Amino acid sequence: MFKQVVKCISNLRRFLAMSYNWGKRPYSQYSYEFNNRTEKIHGYGKDIGQRNTKEDLQQQLRSYENKPYNFYKDLKGTEWYFDDFSLYFDYIQSDPFAPPSLLRVRMRLSSTNLPLNNKQTTNNKQTNSVCRQNQYNTNKEEEEEVEEEERYAGWSLPKGGKLCIDEPDQYVLERTSVTIELEKKEDKGEDKSKDKKKAQAQAQEETEDMEKPGKGWLEVRYQAVKRQIDEKDAEFEMHVKSVENEEYLREVMLPKWKAIAFIRDGSILPRASGVSNLPLPLDKAIPFVVDKQDVLYREVELPNPIPMLCYKDRNDGSFEFEKRLTKTISGLIIPFGITLIVGGGFHGKTTLLSCIEFGVYNHTVGDGRECCVSDPTVSKIRAEDGRSIAGNATKAFSCTNASGSTSQAANICEALEIGSRCLLLDEDTCATNFMVRDITMEKLVGSSKEPITPFISKVRCLYNELNVSSVLVIGGLGSYFHVADQVIMMESYVPKNVTQKAMEIVGQKQMNIDTEEKIADGNDTTLIGLPQFNSFGSLSNRTPDSRTINANQKKALKSELYVVKEKTILFGWEEIDVSAVSQIVEMSQSNTIGYCIAYLHRHYMESRKMNMKALMQKMQKDLDERGLDALSNVSYNVQYSGKLVRPRIFEIAASLNRLRTLKRFTKLSGVNKKQKMFHVQLQKELENLCLECEFYSDRVSLIILM
Repeated sequence: MFKQVVKCISNLRRFLAMSYNWGKRPYSQYSYEFNNRTEKIHGYGKDIGQRNTKEDLQQQLRSYENKPYNFYKDLKGTEWYFDDFSLYFDYIQSDPFAPPSLLRVRMRLSSTNLPLNNKQTTNNKQTNSVCRQNQYNTNKEEEEEVEEEERYAGWSLPKGGKLCIDEPDQYVLERTSVTIELEKKEDKGEDKSKDKKKAQAQAQEETEDMEKPGKGWLEVRYQAVKRQIDEKDAEFEMHVKSVENEEYLREVMLPKWKAIAFIRDGSILPRASGVSNLPLPLDKAIPFVVDKQDVLYREVELPNPIPMLCYKDRNDGSFEFEKRLTKTISGLIIPFGITLIVGGGFHGKTTLLSCIEFGVYNHTVGDGRECCVSDPTVSKIRAEDGRSIAGNATKAFSCTNASGSTSQAANICEALEIGSRCLLLDEDTCATNFMVRDITMEKLVGSSKEPITPFISKVRCLYNELNVSSVLVIGGLGSYFHVADQVIMMESYVPKNVTQKAMEIVGQKQMNIDTEEKIADGNDTTLIGLPQFNSFGSLSNRTPDSRTINANQKKALKSELYVVKEKTILFGWEEIDVSAVSQIVEMSQSNTIGYCIAYLHRHYMESRKMNMKALMQKMQKDLDERGLDALSNVSYNVQYSGKLVRPRIFEIAASLNRLRTLKRFTKLSGVNKKQKMFHVQLQKELENLCLECEFYSDRVSLIILM
């Protein structure tokens, strides 16, 4: 796959090494961050009216010998033509220790031998999955070939002479390190005058054709051409078909099954280690085995047949694996409602929950979790000691150092505010006093003294009123049997449906937990009565204050925006800790989130009229319509950045909510027209003093933002 791109990268490295190896400033003083853009040949860059060849580039580089670094910046803005590609210098570092230079390569699609046609769906809202697999294959091969060469080209520093490209993880995501742009053909004048009925009939025929299974589901924008293909093209086509299958399961079958997740029978769910997303080696792996008699068992015919890893039990505790070309798969569904995953320690409870958590993304072929999909709005919830919270519960609630229970409650409210339809909770990472509170503690510490409402008292009305499902990993809180719709027990990574047995233990399928029930255990009697609420309550409707986005409120938004490490975003002068936002799967996603916040601040927050959900919907719409190029006007560095990976709006909102300087307006309710006019007038007068106003029906309270 993309062998031509790999070859041009290796040739380019050799060329630059030869060209820069002179005098006091050899090529090895430079570090290059490769943005490998594969596009049509007409597009970006400046054309100075002549064709600049690689010989011209080599001559110009040699002319800079013993000259200041600023001379190298003359390379920017010019297209340098090589034999089968064009080279751009988008950014030149100012000295050997500055951030690496950015290079961009463009190739004609005809020279890549990609099995593509120009037909694409009308729903052009995201970059096609083809470019994502191109990125995956290109990275792997480029690394192998480049690393074989001399690493530092004679320079002693570790960063000298290094070429690198953003390396993806096990997930198929929209990214900018490799992009494909097909030239749009304009309609001729005579075509525009065709009969409308004929044109409509043709459009209808094309629409019906594209709606057939395998013809391009949602994010998949292009089809592989049916022709004789070599081994590399076969791998490429298999990946496209795998992504189509996962999109089909997620967008078509899950709603049909009324399920939030589907886990394929035979999947390899365990990962190689706690710091790796690679699958566990097959000689150590235990497949996910689903009982065909289970009520949650489902079979489905996929749009495309692809090789699947199948298993055979040897009856000695081990399994034999082989790949088979199949179109029909089976697996376990997680229905709407409240689902408990129980079992002993080290039996796969958290592993199964993790599979559901990351099922919002498509997986690469060979990951082991192919065709394991989840509802795209699934959100993982956990306790997060010390996080900043503003305006998530009471009218004027805020906290800069929240406890575990308070932070977990805020995380749930924030996910619901954006539109999550399913919450995932693991008992190991949850606050106990938030999850449950028994009647014994209730007798000692009354409800009037405890402001925290346990989740068990709200989880049922959360589903009944808001249609939000919950999946909980439970190891010691049997009280949740009273509110569960289904209970799945994991035993040696094998799921068993034990719903009926769990209901027999609690006495009835839906026990009324408003009352107290006594369960005798020998001579001891335990009270298990639990308070139950009839309503979940209203969701917050908050509007971020754009004046508080910056670490220093008196200055404009800073352009210094980058990721310090994978789970920390340096936004202006403020660090955003996203270590608890587990569905951020790549460092480049964190980087992109920072640019998304800056984009929202620049385009939509100034009016202070859009609440959090509306902001995220705007962000998603812009990314759907324009792709990651929508972020290009945030700063020049992002225009040709090869390190942008699209995040979900839930992770963008979660990161914004963790910005410690952020303050929010709450929706005015119960305020008459006269009071509202006074509020608007007073707020304008106090705007320059950086005051935030909160109004109630009977009083006005001014809070100075220190």
